[in-house]
Amino acid sequence: MLGGYKFFKWLRNLIYLRANKIVFQTTDAMNYYKGKLKKKGIVIPNPITPNLPMCSRKKQNKKRALIKAPS
Repeated sequence: MLGGYKFFKWLRNLIYLRANKIVFQTTDAMNYYKGKLKKKGIVIPNPITPNLPMCSRKKQNKKRALIKAPS
């Protein structure tokens, strides 16, 4: 099993080095790597705008009604 791990690690490193760009979700994830991998890195911009209203988790006072259909 260890031989398979070494192979995939070697293959991953080969692919990373031959890639034109490497996509990361955060700057911290990109900063984990050094050298050529970091230089090839691109961080995906966050599509969520910081101006969104806060979501309230409080229960709303909603009245429930039971409606009976005519028979």
